[in-house]
Amino acid sequence: MAVGSIEGQFYRELLRGLEIDPDSLPTQLSLDDWPQVKETFARKFASRTRQEWCKVFDGTDACVTPVLSMEEAAQNPHNRALGTYFTDDEGESIPGPAPVLSRSAANPARSSQPLVGEHTTDVLLNAGFSQQEVDALARDGAVLARDKSKL
Repeated sequence: MAVGSIEGQFYRELLRGLEIDPDSLPTQLSLDDWPQVKETFARKFASRTRQEWCKVFDGTDACVTPVLSMEEAAQNPHNRALGTYFTDDEGESIPGPAPVLSRSAANPARSSQPLVGEHTTDVLLNAGFSQQEVDALARDGAVLARDKSKL
């Protein structure tokens, strides 16, 4: 679960949902006590499933939401209503550009996104690195450089 209950009224809602007595915790903004509070919250959240916590916090002002996988996020009713995700030309759901502006909406590219490391060699060569230097960086694990397909 993601928690963003920073302001007092939201923090009180969080504690209410977690069934934690505020007097049993240090002052909310006491930085020295955050490790203790973090452990208390982690134990509490581990005691139920994500779905159970969703039911507890649904409709509250506690600023608590589920952490979704990419697939779940694309199917989330709120994200679907806003058109947050779109389907690329390979049928994959991917997030659209953000922010969404009313007067200058971006047109997302429909082609698939590049693979991590797909352009590393080209970028480094264009930046002045030699092929030997690029190979050494890749070999040492400093960069990920995928070879281009020879097909």
